[in-house]
Amino acid sequence: MPQSPNPQIVKKVKKLSEIAEELRQGKDFPVTRLTTIKSLCGEPEAAAAFALFLAQRIQSKMRQEQSPERYRELVDRAVKELKPSLTDPTEERKERLSSLCREIEAEQNEYEKIGWNIVRMVTSKDLVVVEESLKSVLKSYEAPIWAYQAAKDYAERYDARHGSGLIPSSAPMVEEIAGFWRKYYGIKG
Repeated sequence: MPQSPNPQIVKKVKKLSEIAEELRQGKDFPVTRLTTIKSLCGEPEAAAAFALFLAQRIQSKMRQEQSPERYRELVDRAVKELKPSLTDPTEERKERLSSLCREIEAEQNEYEKIGWNIVRMVTSKDLVVVEESLKSVLKSYEAPIWAYQAAKDYAERYDARHGSGLIPSSAPMVEEIAGFWRKYYGIKG
């Protein structure tokens, strides 16, 4: 747990809470409003704690929704491996996380050419969130980018009235993200 946060961090966390409230009121925003997470994940410890938080949220969601057994097993392993990595990040643990990340990525390793692009065919966005969370721990120099990607994929939704992005149905996820950062930094309110 870091020392009391500087005013910039407090401002960013409060902005996340405001976005969640505005989503609840029916507004929508582009997912780029979550880029503030990049600066919150500047320290490897913060990125790793956020990665564990997102993996645990996906784990809980998969249990409630009765996701495929294979996906639940992979996510359970990710949470189990991430927990001790926060307090005692050894090379052996990092190698296990790396191997697991490759295994999760291989689970959805199908690509199709669509137009001029090659597109990854994803059957479980939740599994992608966990994959990106692991990458934010494994690639500490890229942690802010991977943490943002994981948060974006966790919170982004689509419906015909709002399109895609942060829409009213994203509010609970954005609130959870803001709540994590309030707790992490000990910010009241």
